[in-house]
Amino acid sequence: MNEIPEILTFMKKVRPWYPRMLASVANTCKHPYTLHVQYDSDSTAFKACNEVIKRSTSRYICICDDDVEFIEDNWLLTLVDILKKYENLGCVVPVEIKTEEQLATFRNLGHDKMVAGLSYVWSCSVAPGYVTMFDRMRVPHLYCDENMPGYYGMSDIDLAMQVRDAGYDVGMTSAVIVTHMRKSNDARLRKEWGLVQEEDLTMNTEQQHYMRQKWGDLYMNTEKQVIFEKFDKRV
Repeated sequence: MNEIPEILTFMKKVRPWYPRMLASVANTCKHPYTLHVQYDSDSTAFKACNEVIKRSTSRYICICDDDVEFIEDNWLLTLVDILKKYENLGCVVPVEIKTEEQLATFRNLGHDKMVAGLSYVWSCSVAPGYVTMFDRMRVPHLYCDENMPGYYGMSDIDLAMQVRDAGYDVGMTSAVIVTHMRKSNDARLRKEWGLVQEEDLTMNTEQQHYMRQKWGDLYMNTEKQVIFEKFDKRV
């Protein structure tokens, strides 16, 4: 496997923020990388993602939600650097900005002041998967579970379970900050963007049952969290 990182984003439906998301990748990645954009229906989302994973030739593949925007240069290589430095990690997830107010604060203060000057890396049992960088040398059989009930939801937690099942930790870091505001739990915002989905609660219940059946104690044990030292991000 080569070490040129690959980015996979799955466009489930036509949304007005897609051009901004893709432009943010182009604006912040000033180095070699490969971008895979999969367009398909919700019913085949997991299958489409797996097709890209199977075609991937890189040790490092970053799976992104379709509503993320990247606001810092070299975020991709910073995530790769973290996986190289911490051999116990099978994947790493950046910190997210969830509101316009937080984004304004970031713009005003800058990264270092936003995180009080300390860019930490820590390990945890699970992490939300809006942007996740995987090391496929450590988790070689990575896949999106096509039997998962529903269209989305806990697929990122399932990927975290795969990392832990391979004997590695899930990492999070404040060395990279991304925005992830388009699918807030705020009902007003969800309605504004056409994202109100009445089946969410039913799907979540089905997925929790599925995860308990699939992973057992590994899924139930979600308390582990270990903070490492400060990580000096790329500039």
